[in-house]
Amino acid sequence: MTIGATKMTRYPLPPHDTLLEQLKGARWFSRFDFNQFFHQIPIHPDDIHKTAIRTRYGSYEWTVMPFGLTNAPATALRVGNRAFFDFIDRFLVIFMDDTIVYSPDFDSHVSHVRQFLQRCREHQFFIRPSKVELFVRSIDFIGHHISEAGLSIIEDRIRAVMAIQPPVSYGPTVGKQPLRRMAKDGKSSLRSFLGMVGQFRRFIPKFSKVAEPLNRLLKDNAEFVWESEQQQAFDNLKSAICNAPVLQLPDQKLPSIMEVDGSGTHVGQVILQDQGKGMKPCGYHSVTLSDTQRRWPIPEIELFAIVEGFRFFRHILLGAPETIVRSDHQPLVYFQSKSTLSPKQARWLDELSEYNFRIEHIAGDKNKVADALTRISALFELTDCLQHMDISEVMPSADPTFIALISSSSAHQLHNIIISEYDRDTFAQTILAKLTCDIIDFITISQQLQLRAHSGVDLS
Repeated sequence: MTIGATKMTRYPLPPHDTLLEQLKGARWFSRFDFNQFFHQIPIHPDDIHKTAIRTRYGSYEWTVMPFGLTNAPATALRVGNRAFFDFIDRFLVIFMDDTIVYSPDFDSHVSHVRQFLQRCREHQFFIRPSKVELFVRSIDFIGHHISEAGLSIIEDRIRAVMAIQPPVSYGPTVGKQPLRRMAKDGKSSLRSFLGMVGQFRRFIPKFSKVAEPLNRLLKDNAEFVWESEQQQAFDNLKSAICNAPVLQLPDQKLPSIMEVDGSGTHVGQVILQDQGKGMKPCGYHSVTLSDTQRRWPIPEIELFAIVEGFRFFRHILLGAPETIVRSDHQPLVYFQSKSTLSPKQARWLDELSEYNFRIEHIAGDKNKVADALTRISALFELTDCLQHMDISEVMPSADPTFIALISSSSAHQLHNIIISEYDRDTFAQTILAKLTCDIIDFITISQQLQLRAHSGVDLS
């Protein structure tokens, strides 16, 4: 039997987010696991001979679908969907051999469980008794814990992530730091780690920017150098998984608020809904801009943040009563009524015409959630540039006025603490000796560092 000669079945697996969001509004759950579901699916008599295997005891043929066939997962999913087609999206979720019956109240749940079991009897599907959970108020499903309170990450997955070690080996100490080398299969291990935490990115407000130092190591021809920036990103992702919030499951029948924000390197969005307990998040999203996108003017980046948000949350926002888009970029409020648009903007406007939405301006100091998705990314860019720049080459002579201006920024208490330590910090004295109040030079430096977007309310 040659798997390579098999014609592939193009039957897509359902996205996890779609399966989880079917459970919105449920308060009662029951879980069933089909006993070796692949072996419950018979093979067509005309194809049995194709499954022949040769052993020391003779030749044998499979009469039921064996594990290992290239089309087995797609076939199992298709069989389950066909058998329970009229239950799906009403009170049943199926993923391979894992089945969840969900209901808003106890009485309807009894009826739903009875209908499911009757259908199993009709199709002669056998259930593994040891895996059955009946009439529970919360349940684990595809790595998530679902309850009336919302969606969270199961403890087993959190412990698994926390147990992962950095994909590096430590050699002899050089200076004050041990020499860090790539461990055997380091890139493969890093890719596995990012894949594991990536399935929970909806819980992490700044996933793309936090993971960026790690993703850079996976690029073609990239040298695997594990420095403090990579270690911090690795630790921050583990911490974000450990402290992930409980999210609401979105309800498409309710209006939503999408807060968006864009910077020169990333765009971020968050969906919020009021389901009776105030505005709470349903999911976070953020993406890293490509080199081409980073050269767009700021208004287009801010507009792209809206477009990307509707693309990612399309399954929630398409057909919703209304979506209020909140952005701290005020010109976007008039975008839909502009008489002149660039070809790119016209395409985006046409794409957004599918949705019922309006754009509201929100002051930068109130756009905390979405702004947090993008702000720190500018600091990563600054760090990368400073590592390859001699400050003495770009900073002219000292000027006390500029030092006083910096020290009078909004975070007074923090600045006073830092400034009080300058006299004892020889490195700080070296930098201060090069500062100037010439704002033209400062703007030139900012352009060289490609800091084209804001770093927050206090620094804007």
